[in-house]
Amino acid sequence: MVRNTPIEYNYMNGCFYFFSEGGLKFKCLKDNKNVGIAIFEPYGGFVQLKSLQVQGVASMVEPFSDEYLMLMEHKKISLEAMKKLPQAMNLIKVVPTSYDYLDSDLKKDGFGNRQHLEV
Repeated sequence: MVRNTPIEYNYMNGCFYFFSEGGLKFKCLKDNKNVGIAIFEPYGGFVQLKSLQVQGVASMVEPFSDEYLMLMEHKKISLEAMKKLPQAMNLIKVVPTSYDYLDSDLKKDGFGNRQHLEV
């Protein structure tokens, strides 16, 4: 099964991070750690296309580990607030394996509007 979930993200140290309470995405991640991420600007016509598609591998960050606390600090979430929750929020980390970037403005600088990068 594949699950698509609109979710807020943070990009830090070359990885994407997602805090989440739970949901069907965790059942899917248990069976398949390979994920796709889509980030886009609102549609403004063919001359204003901007989007990023990322393929990567997901893992769970241990609650209250140094990495978890780093994201909490970045998002300005207090330790006290997180500890008051019935259970700590899950933190998903995605390490990118490839990027596909689309940007109509790249043609103005002499580049193709589609760029691909394998990591």
